[in-house]
Amino acid sequence: MASSPFLVTCGTCHMHSLSISVGSEGFTCDKCREIVRLTEKISGLETRIQTLIEDSKNVRASDTALDATSSGSPVHCSVPVTSPLQQGNWVTVRRHSRGSKHRSSVPIRTSNRFSPLSDTPTEKPDQSALVIGNSIVRNVKIETPATIVQCLPGARAADILANLKVLANAKRKFSKIVIHVGTNDVRLH
Repeated sequence: MASSPFLVTCGTCHMHSLSISVGSEGFTCDKCREIVRLTEKISGLETRIQTLIEDSKNVRASDTALDATSSGSPVHCSVPVTSPLQQGNWVTVRRHSRGSKHRSSVPIRTSNRFSPLSDTPTEKPDQSALVIGNSIVRNVKIETPATIVQCLPGARAADILANLKVLANAKRKFSKIVIHVGTNDVRLH
């Protein structure tokens, strides 16, 4: 037969808990035990920090004492100074900095990806565009000076194709070609 749980109170935080096997006297909950463990760890770390601070002060004091004794009077050495094993030219080595080295810069390609949306012409003078179509393109005025508009009234797709073949034989090259034909009556084209 299993024993029934009974209510116990933590001696530290006075919170209530159900327990089966622990008596009510001297009960400490898990959270309070963890807090005690962490507090002991913190106090140990603080003690270690204090000893490290004292050690660093002692090292600094001994360094300053050594500096004071070495700079006060000249030091005489009983060992005779020997000549270097390697005879010849001595080279003074300059200190190398860890700063940034000059690296060759890689050219970065920059371009305006929004240039087709701008009002100003971005085409090069040697490049031009051709707008060709039926009577719909008759009164099209484009501000770009390198654009040519050709209107072929009543032209169908076959007529435009024949005209493009004539333009292809010409010496002029177009970077862009816009064909506008057959918008009103597609059946006839």
